[in-house]
Amino acid sequence: MEFIAIIVVAGIGGFAEGLSLGGPGAALLLALSYFFPAMPIATIIGTERLASLSGSLLSSRMFAEKYRVRWNSIGPCALAAFCSAAVGAWLLTLLNTRNGRILVLALFVCMGIRAIVNKDVDKEEYTPFFSPRRERVLTTIAGIFAGLYSGFLGPGAAKLMTVVLVNMFGYDIGTATASGKIVSTSARFSAVTFLAFTGHVAFAFAIPMIIAGLIGSYFGSRYSLKKGKKFLKFVLIGSVTFTAIQLIREFIDALL
Repeated sequence: MEFIAIIVVAGIGGFAEGLSLGGPGAALLLALSYFFPAMPIATIIGTERLASLSGSLLSSRMFAEKYRVRWNSIGPCALAAFCSAAVGAWLLTLLNTRNGRILVLALFVCMGIRAIVNKDVDKEEYTPFFSPRRERVLTTIAGIFAGLYSGFLGPGAAKLMTVVLVNMFGYDIGTATASGKIVSTSARFSAVTFLAFTGHVAFAFAIPMIIAGLIGSYFGSRYSLKKGKKFLKFVLIGSVTFTAIQLIREFIDALL
């Protein structure tokens, strides 16, 4: 029964990934923690990331076909995230993540609110804030932090990168979402590789979850792309609201 429940959650998480919602990975982590309390936290996170990686890859590809990705900037950014995510995954096996997660969630809420109230978030085209060379340097730095976050703290790197690209680099919501997915997928692949080689992935659970996540991600991505940029803004509002509630809950838990 627990195994079936995990597969269902993985499918729903894949659908949410395709919709670009924040938090589906957190739901899968919660389910794994609930049904398998004896499983080490690093193994839970490694299993969740492997299970969701295929859906993330598929969704990234579908969004990149729809929206024009600035590969001159996002390519180095994704490479930086790939490298730093391995460091974050290594830290995960050593340290407690709660305090750092609360801090990043608070940052995401603040930046998400700023993106929502930004009158330019609905714009149709990218409006550069920097020269191409400076943008490449700054997005690479952002990729380093996104990778560390993804490797160490867990889900939400794509949405965090999306609000950074909208606020700090002038990206439209569609291009920012596609780019955030690419950077997050790169970081996730690196973290999964490290955790798998260090024995922190339960492959017996992960493989059926991969299939369920792929199916869910395909249909979620198709629906999101069909609805367009206004829907992505609505998703951003929902993600910020969900994260704010999650932040309050985790802060209260930390005080108790």
